[in-house]
Amino acid sequence: MFSSIIEKLLLADSSGRLNRPLTADELLAIGREAFEPLFHEPPIGPIPNHLAPHLSVHACVAEYEEQFEELDRWKAIELNQWLADRIGTNWVVAGKAYQLQAEKAEGATSEKFSFRLVQDRTECGELTTNES
Repeated sequence: MFSSIIEKLLLADSSGRLNRPLTADELLAIGREAFEPLFHEPPIGPIPNHLAPHLSVHACVAEYEEQFEELDRWKAIELNQWLADRIGTNWVVAGKAYQLQAEKAEGATSEKFSFRLVQDRTECGELTTNES
């Protein structure tokens, strides 16, 4: 499943944003549609009941918006951890090999992730395309 999500994300990145370091929040903003399935089944999902948005509103709009913000924070934290566990993994997408890399600036609270295009396919070693 993860491989297909990364493939969709990399194929949709025509402007090359994913080759520069981005936080999990920024990755969610770019690829929200691609990442959304991750939050509904393991290993990340399902979304905890207390964060799941409800159809009926029994509170004021500000409380409802706060619930969505908390859900977004949860998604970013979970995606950050999930990506951190896959640093160094390689994928082949559209005939090009990419490697997930991360960097953490001094004093930063979270890592920034990027997908480096691997020019020399022998540099990749064995390419992983079946990540879950």
